[in-house]
Amino acid sequence: MVFSASAVMSEERFGSAYLFVRKQLAWDCLGLIAMFLCFRLDYHRWQRWAYMLLGWTMVALVAVLVIGPVIKGARRWIHLGPISFQPSEMAKLALILALATFLDRHKKPRQRF
Repeated sequence: MVFSASAVMSEERFGSAYLFVRKQLAWDCLGLIAMFLCFRLDYHRWQRWAYMLLGWTMVALVAVLVIGPVIKGARRWIHLGPISFQPSEMAKLALILALATFLDRHKKPRQRF
């Protein structure tokens, strides 16, 4: 799908129809390696860092409003040298981890959620 959507433009602009496919495959491989490394970790380690990750995510969400560049009228990205990321994506993971940690630590039966 990446190839069919980008081959012509990639060929015209960069001289290679496979440029975006290669980039996508490289990120896919990196993601698979990260996934397998995360599977090897004991989930209790994630619990230790859940609230700290949530705190850093909150800081990043506020920081993007201050230091994030305006792109098409919105501030969504933080650029740190060659790396760019969206704090909102980090917030999804951090919130899930923090809620799971909270629910695990407070196991008494819930009458109301």
